[in-house]
Amino acid sequence: MLGAQPTVAAGQASAHALAAVASVVATPAPLVWRSLRRGINHEAVLEAEGRIRLADGRVFTDPSLAANTVQHTQDVDGWRVWRVGQGGPSLGSLLAAGSPQD
Repeated sequence: MLGAQPTVAAGQASAHALAAVASVVATPAPLVWRSLRRGINHEAVLEAEGRIRLADGRVFTDPSLAANTVQHTQDVDGWRVWRVGQGGPSLGSLLAAGSPQD
């Protein structure tokens, strides 16, 4: 979602939360961010270690930083926009569904 505060603060909190999500999905998992209305179409991979690898090879432990990087912006909540597979759950919904955050 553009113009949103991140679901999880950047830094260690985000890295730990992403690792928790990665522990409950089959990895490597495809991540998709699509918004046809806005012309957004990005893909990445969630790795078992809790990292997001973009198509160009750059690696992030913060979904928002990864989303901002691919979209060339500064205000995307990557937890809301990245989905596991086309039409799958968002990273944020997986985190809220009970992935341990510590």
